[in-house]
Amino acid sequence: MTSGTQSSSNPQQLLGDAITALRATQPENAVLLARQAVELGLDDTTVWGVIALASRNMGDYEAAHEAADRAIAHEARNARAFVVKGDAFFAQNNPRAAAAFYQRALTLSPLHPEMVQEIRVEFLRAQTRLQDLQTAFSCLLYTSDAADEGLGVDLG
Repeated sequence: MTSGTQSSSNPQQLLGDAITALRATQPENAVLLARQAVELGLDDTTVWGVIALASRNMGDYEAAHEAADRAIAHEARNARAFVVKGDAFFAQNNPRAAAAFYQRALTLSPLHPEMVQEIRVEFLRAQTRLQDLQTAFSCLLYTSDAADEGLGVDLG
C-alpha cells in the first residue's frame, strides 16, 4: 500500500494509489494522493470523483461539493458525482437539494443488477433516502394543506 508521504511523478500512478486508499477506507490518504495527481496536471472526472468521494467520507462537504462539480464539468452524466452531492446536502440538512441530486443521479443511472457492488450500495442508499424525503415532503404538504383549509387542525 502506498502512503500519502510517498511521492511519484506519475499522475496516473498517484490516481491508482488514491483509488486503492479510498477502497481501503483511507479517505485522507486518497485526497492527498489525488490532489498530488491534480498538481501534476491530471484533470479528469475520475480524479475529481475520487476527491469528491473521499471528501464526503471525511465529512468535508464543501470540498465534496467542489470536487463533484469538477467531475460533473468533465462528464455531465456522472451519476455518482450527483449521489455525492446528494449525500453532502443530506448531511448538511438540506433535504430538498439532496432529493434533487439523488433524483438526477437515479435518472441518469437507474439501479440495475450488473452495477459494481460498491456503486450499487451508494445508489440503493440514494434511492432509499429519496423515497424517504419524498414521503416526508408529502406529509409536510398534507399537514400544511390541512392547516390552510382547517381540516381538523386546531390552530388555536
